[in-house]
Amino acid sequence: MTKQPEALLEYNLIQQLIGSGYASVKVQDGNALVFNLKSHVEVFNKTTYSDKIESVHNQITQTFKKGLLQQLFV
Repeated sequence: MTKQPEALLEYNLIQQLIGSGYASVKVQDGNALVFNLKSHVEVFNKTTYSDKIESVHNQITQTFKKGLLQQLFV
């Protein structure tokens, strides 16, 4: 196995994901990251969350915890 710089590994992974149909997105800060995650979780869960950043974080965290617990005990 050859060694590659981390940046090259990241670039190759991103190119593979784009080639598999994933979209590249530019995230400017932490809030943009949370709201991007929020939009995808809303679509997946067929629901809508509040737009207040603290509330969004709590709602998404609760959703993941609930999903994880359901997966563990099913």
